[in-house]
Amino acid sequence: MLNVYLAGEIHSNWREEIIQLCEKEKLDVKFTSPVTDHEASDNCGVEILGAVSYTHLTLPTIYSV
Repeated sequence: MLNVYLAGEIHSNWREEIIQLCEKEKLDVKFTSPVTDHEASDNCGVEILGAVSYTHLTLPTIYSV
């Protein structure tokens, strides 16, 4: 079996096309890919680590002369 990671842009269905073509040809391939759902991808840190409070952070003071 060949393991293939389908990395790349997530705005089109190119992954599904490749998977379907390989299935049609009966190729022994296992596919994995990154999270392709924008909301789930954007929120993965919160889902894994929990919400983060930034109130304790301070920005450095920038002095001008």
